[in-house]
Amino acid sequence: MKKRMLAFALCLVMVLTALPLFASCGEVDLSYKGPYLQMYLTQQVYDYDPLHAFNNEAQLKVVSLLYSGLFKVKADGGVENDLVESVETKSDDNIQEYKMIIKLKETCWSDGMTLDAEDVIYSLKRALRVETSFEAAALLMDIKNAEAVKHGDLTIDAVGISAVDSRTVEFTFERKPDFEQFKLNLASPALVPLREDIVDENPDWAKKPVTSVYSGPFIIRKVSYEEGDQQLILERNSYYFRNRTVDAVDKNVTPYRIIIDYTKTAEEQMEMYKAGQVLYVGDIAMSYRSAYKSKATVTDELSTHTYYLNQNALIKSTKAGEENGVALFAIPEVRQALSKVINRKAIANSVVFAKAADGIVPLGVFEENSSGTTFRSKAKANLISSGADKAAAEALLQTAGINAADYSFSISVREGDEVHAVVAEAVAEAWRSLKFNVDIVYLGVEKKKSDEVDETGEVQADIRDDLYAEALAAGNFEVIAKDIVATAVTPISVLAPFALQYTGNDLDVTPDDPYNPTVDYELKPNVSGYNSEEYNALIKKAYTAQSTADRAKYLHEAEELLIKDMPVIPILYNQDAYIASDKLGDIGSTYFGYRDLKKVSYSDWESYGRKYGFIVDEETKPPKKEEETPADDAQ
Repeated sequence: MKKRMLAFALCLVMVLTALPLFASCGEVDLSYKGPYLQMYLTQQVYDYDPLHAFNNEAQLKVVSLLYSGLFKVKADGGVENDLVESVETKSDDNIQEYKMIIKLKETCWSDGMTLDAEDVIYSLKRALRVETSFEAAALLMDIKNAEAVKHGDLTIDAVGISAVDSRTVEFTFERKPDFEQFKLNLASPALVPLREDIVDENPDWAKKPVTSVYSGPFIIRKVSYEEGDQQLILERNSYYFRNRTVDAVDKNVTPYRIIIDYTKTAEEQMEMYKAGQVLYVGDIAMSYRSAYKSKATVTDELSTHTYYLNQNALIKSTKAGEENGVALFAIPEVRQALSKVINRKAIANSVVFAKAADGIVPLGVFEENSSGTTFRSKAKANLISSGADKAAAEALLQTAGINAADYSFSISVREGDEVHAVVAEAVAEAWRSLKFNVDIVYLGVEKKKSDEVDETGEVQADIRDDLYAEALAAGNFEVIAKDIVATAVTPISVLAPFALQYTGNDLDVTPDDPYNPTVDYELKPNVSGYNSEEYNALIKKAYTAQSTADRAKYLHEAEELLIKDMPVIPILYNQDAYIASDKLGDIGSTYFGYRDLKKVSYSDWESYGRKYGFIVDEETKPPKKEEETPADDAQ
């Protein structure tokens, strides 16, 4: 914190001393704001932590607008620098030393603090902490000592990431890496830089994010979950790659505010879109999808909708001798039977913007290091059938000696996700056709209890705990619907977390003997409970492969084994579909399938703003109410 305050003081001195020089170059018009645009980006989000945005494809659509990464993958699959200004690599085979040095561009956080090398290092080390569970840790295992650090064999300071100076980060690798793949890994939205003083000082920093700071084109000006006031307001980040003293306020970000009114349902959002008030819809209501199928812009997301089967869950049974429940999903034939009875093609048709999944790795993920060839295009055909085979499912249950009518279990689904609900109903019916007793449990959010306080002793107001996310993290489910969102465009990002040594899970650091400080760390398997020595060995081979072709070979073998073992059941490849007003221009996209809205424009935004009450002229403005000071007003 002292470092931050000193840096801020120095920045302030530099700005104040430079003001006379800047004045001669012209003044910035601080009265200008720019377009207010009402949109429906996606369903409501309750956690804006980038590392938590990979269990539901909807979260990334918002989080991606708030943070800048080191690199980014463009819509055409090309990789370009984002926060990085330059990259240098060094390889010395004689001494087995391999390094990558990245230099950062000059930019600031949304509170004016300089974004520096320490922020990069903090966010990457955060993913590798033994006390945290982040699947994105698998993206960093090429770094020297990263695996040993994550497994608790070395302290976090031993990992091969260091600051050369305030704008330069040096990576040292365990072995000669594929530098291009590592750049792709660093392009992950999960690994964006974060501020230590923000994240570590408040465990709920990402749930009440108006107190946070941002590096992307937008900040959160307001978020509310209170009944009748549910809304999210994104506002231009006035520090985003901009000198606030001389650059126009909209130099890099055109819209002033993006407004999402969550008091309206998805159907009502569509009606407001047709009326011209909502200008963009990124989550089209199910009842409108067929009508808008040919009108929407549709792309494949790097996301597979799956069902995780908890092999550790004791499933309720009426069979004699199983009164305490049985680990039903630990039986491979049961998992295969539950997969075979699902009609993926029919479900995809009902969802409209989706494709039947024939694998686990999503569409669009690279085969090697470029988008020229995808992993799916090189995978074996028909790994999973798109249609249902009830007879084969029943035969598998008979082989395992399972009478389905003896067992009752539930599917946990995120409340408020219309697509997930539709899929759950279809899957439940398929499983009921085998005579299993299946319920659907919808997990919503819970207002933070009044007796829960932060480190200052103050109650955190208007925070919602996501019960779905908590159940998933704790393994407190029998079956749970989960979007596997690729943390990077590389297949290892999807497949590695199923291997024991690369799950990214936290470790139990409590000593067995309180009088002996020695801790015997034990790795936790994937949240499904899956742990295969054969699979673990394949992923290890992929990490140590000497060529991209060998790595791809091992990863295809790993996916085939995963489908044979079926610890998770792939259902759909998710697709991104949006509609936008024809008056709305410059909508950008990324390869991950979310929007880049920083240069979006509207042909007559002033008339639009006045019509819907976003812009109020001085002569008609009502008495001023107490409200937050807009970031651009503070210039």
